[in-house]
Amino acid sequence: MAEKFVGTWKIVESENFDEYLKELGVGFALRQIASRAKPSQIVTLDTDGTITMKTLTTFKNTEIKFKLNEEFEQITGDDRKTKNVVTLDNGVMIQKQTWDDKETTIERELVGDKFIVRCKAGDVVSVRTYTPRLHLNVDFQTHHPRDQTRPDAAAIMAEKFVGTWKMVESENFDEYLKALGVGFALRQVASRAKPSLTITMDTDGTITMKTQSTFKNTEVKFKLNEEFDETTGDDRKTKNVMALDKGTLVQTQTWDGKETTIEREVGDGKLIAKCKMGGVVAVRTYVKEA
Repeated sequence: MAEKFVGTWKIVESENFDEYLKELGVGFALRQIASRAKPSQIVTLDTDGTITMKTLTTFKNTEIKFKLNEEFEQITGDDRKTKNVVTLDNGVMIQKQTWDDKETTIERELVGDKFIVRCKAGDVVSVRTYTPRLHLNVDFQTHHPRDQTRPDAAAIMAEKFVGTWKMVESENFDEYLKALGVGFALRQVASRAKPSLTITMDTDGTITMKTQSTFKNTEVKFKLNEEFDETTGDDRKTKNVMALDKGTLVQTQTWDGKETTIEREVGDGKLIAKCKMGGVVAVRTYVKEA
C-alpha cells in the first residue's frame, strides 16, 4: 500500500525536532537552520516498485530511491552516511537507519488527510505533520497517478490559466526583487518592464509558461508535482515545484538556501500573481488578451 503515500506534501507542524536532531548528534548551528526550514516532500512510485522521496527545503534538498525490504544508502541532510531499510507494517512505512553503530527510526503514516512522520532516536520522539499540496488518485495496478487525473488538472488549467496575459498593474515589485537580492540597476529595468505571459498545456500534462518583455524572455516547462530547474530572468539557478491548491497554482522556488513562493490565480477575468519573499509580497495583475 505504498501507493497511498504518493503526492506532494507540505509541512504544517513540527514538534520536538530540535531535540531529535540533538539526539542524532547534530550541532547547534545546523539544528537552528534545519528546525526553521519548511520542507515539502514529494513521493513517487514507479511500476517496478521503486519509491522516490524528494525533500525540498531552504536548508537542503535531498532525494532517496529504494524498494521495500531492500537495503540502500542515504547521505542525510546533515551529511551522515547511513544504511537504511524501509518496510511496511499495517500501513505504516518504517525506515530503519544506521550509521556509526547508531540507529534512528522514521515512521510515516497517513492519518485522515495528513501525512504524519515520527522520528525516533533513543527516547526522543519528534512528530512532523504534512498536508497535501495536490491530491492524486492512484492507479493501483501501475502505482502511478491515474491518467484520468491529468484531464482533471488539465481542465482546471485550460479553463483558468491557458492563454496569453498582459500585465496591467504591478505593486511592490521593486521591494520583492530587493528581497531576492537583485541589484539596483537590474531592479530598475525589471520593474519598468511590462511582461506578457503565455501559458499552454500539452495533452500529457506538460505546462509551458513563456514570459516576454523588453527586459528578458524566459520559458519554463513542467508538470504539476514534479521538480524542475529554472534559470530566472535575474539569472538565479533555481529548483522549483508547481502544485495546484484549491485552484491556485503555487510555485515554490529554492536557490542558495533561500526560498520564494509565487501564487497564481484567476478570477474576474484577471490573472493575479503574488510573489512572496520573507515578509515582502508583490502583486502583479494581468488581463487576458483577445
